[in-house]
Amino acid sequence: MAALFADAPHATGFAIAAGAGVFVIDLDRGHADGADGVASFAALIAEHGGGEPLALGPRTRTPRGGVHLWFACDPALRVRNTVAIAPGVDVRGDGGLATVAPSPGYRWEPSPWERDLPPAPAWLLRLIAPPPPPAKPHAQVRPYRGDASPYAKVALERELRAVAGAPAGSRNAALFKAAASLGSLCAAGMLPAEPVAAALLEAATANGLIGEDGEHAARATIASGFKQGLAHPRAIPQHKNWRRV
Repeated sequence: MAALFADAPHATGFAIAAGAGVFVIDLDRGHADGADGVASFAALIAEHGGGEPLALGPRTRTPRGGVHLWFACDPALRVRNTVAIAPGVDVRGDGGLATVAPSPGYRWEPSPWERDLPPAPAWLLRLIAPPPPPAKPHAQVRPYRGDASPYAKVALERELRAVAGAPAGSRNAALFKAAASLGSLCAAGMLPAEPVAAALLEAATANGLIGEDGEHAARATIASGFKQGLAHPRAIPQHKNWRRV
């Protein structure tokens, strides 16, 4: 996508938006800091390129002696705009604009009409668009295996009392909090899920929540809290004695 923009109060320029499978490596020269993007990119090629020559396609020469290198990549890959992956080397990715001819001082050598966009080499994509970190595996939910421990019984009684005694205006929040807390114990195999859900529903009846919002809404809140709790099984602390509270 091309766009006209104000380059200065007295001039206009022409730019092309990167993204959707196209990105630009901007090799800058002539900055006050003395960075030479061309030399920096050559060093990147030598370090990461594995000795393979870089396929070159359309290039834009800039007024200060720099160059824009155009590459193609998988459209599903998100290449972000990045400043200084090396001294004088910037990336124009999704939503970025690269100035081109006929903007003053810019020229194609060669143009996109003379040469196709080359596919970006894998080493370059690793530098500018590293893969996302692997998804964190879901915690394993242990099945309930019999009677509840003293710790789990204390937690169950405490949460049920909190729900049953919740005042108007905080009942639904108390139900969700209790379901999430007890769900984490169910995930750790310390409590049976179905009886706990039934007990929570009874507590929601006792505090008037079901009378206000209906049983369907209360069940939905319990299910939502359980979903959160089941994803985070609780680590059970080890104590010799548990006092009921």
